Amino acid sequence: MIVQILNYLAASHLLASEPAQWSAIVILDSRGTATDFVAQTSVDHLILRFDDITMPSSGKQMADPRSLRAALDFAVGKDKLIVSCRAGQSRSAALAHAICFQNNGADAANQLLIPARHQPNRFIIEAVAELIDDPTYLSTFDAWSNQYGDIKLMDHIDEIEAEFDALEALGARNLITAT
Repeated sequence: MIVQILNYLAASHLLASEPAQWSAIVILDSRGTATDFVAQTSVDHLILRFDDITMPSSGKQMADPRSLRAALDFAVGKDKLIVSCRAGQSRSAALAHAICFQNNGADAANQLLIPARHQPNRFIIEAVAELIDDPTYLSTFDAWSNQYGDIKLMDHIDEIEAEFDALEALGARNLITAT
């Protein structure tokens, strides 16, 4: 299984460039509105709705076990899978890590994460750990986190912004959510 962790802009570009080749899991904010783009360009898709939070917050929606289980089940047997959220750094990274662990093993899951790009949401990691039938999942993630815990996304903001600029120069636009 090939898994890509992408923000909405990059996912839109990939799905437009390679229609009907990828399955997609899209994580929307609790107030986000999806367009029909993912349904029209993916092999199949799953839309989830929860905010990037690690504890309850007024007006925000936590990831729930039912949604996370749906994502794990959806991913089984997929050849090519995009996991996308707004920034492609926290919610999607956490969920993609779990999916990759479940389908490709611990080494592949940790290699999927790019320390200068991904800061997986710890709440999602812990919630998914309770759903995965492997007691080593959390220690696998913790090993990655301990190895790269000193890397801060803010130290790489220029590189991240340059990637956005390069995609926009190619004509990429966020086609996943309505503005």
